[in-house]
Amino acid sequence: MRNLLFQIVLIFFCIGAANAESLKIGLIAPLTGTGSALGQYVKKGTELSVTKAKENGVEIDLFVEDDNWDAPKSISIAQRFISLKKVNALLVVGSAIGNVIAPIAERNKIVMIAIGASDFNVVKNRTFSFTHWITPEKEAELLIKELISRRYSRIGLFGTEQEGVIAVVNAINSEAKKKNVSDLFKVEKYFLPNQTDFSSALLKVKEEQLDALILCLFPEDLVTLVKQIKALKINIPLIGVELFEDEHLIEATGDGLYGNWYVNADNPTPEFSKLFNDKYNEFPAWGTPNSYDAVSLIVEAYKNSNADTIKMAKYLSSINNFSGALGVYSASGDNRFNLPAAVKVVTKEGFIKIH
Repeated sequence: MRNLLFQIVLIFFCIGAANAESLKIGLIAPLTGTGSALGQYVKKGTELSVTKAKENGVEIDLFVEDDNWDAPKSISIAQRFISLKKVNALLVVGSAIGNVIAPIAERNKIVMIAIGASDFNVVKNRTFSFTHWITPEKEAELLIKELISRRYSRIGLFGTEQEGVIAVVNAINSEAKKKNVSDLFKVEKYFLPNQTDFSSALLKVKEEQLDALILCLFPEDLVTLVKQIKALKINIPLIGVELFEDEHLIEATGDGLYGNWYVNADNPTPEFSKLFNDKYNEFPAWGTPNSYDAVSLIVEAYKNSNADTIKMAKYLSSINNFSGALGVYSASGDNRFNLPAAVKVVTKEGFIKIH
């Protein structure tokens, strides 16, 4: 009897020890409210990567909480994940939340990766904070090159009032100045999230007789805008930055985006696309390959550092020729990653890469 009790205690001790040594990741994402479509995509990519890691024998625990894209709530969740769950790494969504969680990650020496964060301030002069997204500079370079090649002469830009969008727009303006084409831009308007009426801004589009309109808006706002463009019979090319690549968005806008082109990260690998489609029966949209790779990178860093978060951060900042859902790429040297960009077009058959 005493021997049996000893064996039971030993089993529970071993289970507890194994759990204590497992990699722990906390995902903080907008799963409801503004940005929920983006948060749900990131959640799917994250969970798929965690499942794959477990299949490969990695002891890993994932904790997920909804922050509604509300900074105070994000901070509370991060502090709880760190103090109670003892996470080794945090995943967050977007520049705004990345900027508020990064100081917490630095203070606690916890790795943080911000998915979909374009604002360089998230990682500037930091050790433990990273972004996993196409850089604004690379997007802007490709966008301006395409605008010039298509010989547009009067362009407008609509953007959401948000740190990541502002970072992208600043890069676009900087690249336009560098290429001496700043005079192409005739209208530049910004809107708060969940805008319901774009009519006055669209009247300006008509007045200026624009021949193209660049859209840097959140999904919900894109749907509203495209419907109002159609209602006002404004027939000009719509140019996207990142967010056109979403089959649910395309469905919600009817035929409003077919034939329009956009700039985004290059296509995910066929292997990842199949893995994602087999699991969720949909195209891997915004942030899904990034969140998948973010988990994979954290797993590799964890395995190569003996759970030392300082070593994990050093590993991530210097990784070379990493092979993931977005192909083969390396760290950029400034806590970002050199993800390739591409120009694509929305068609009824899907999202087609032009170059």
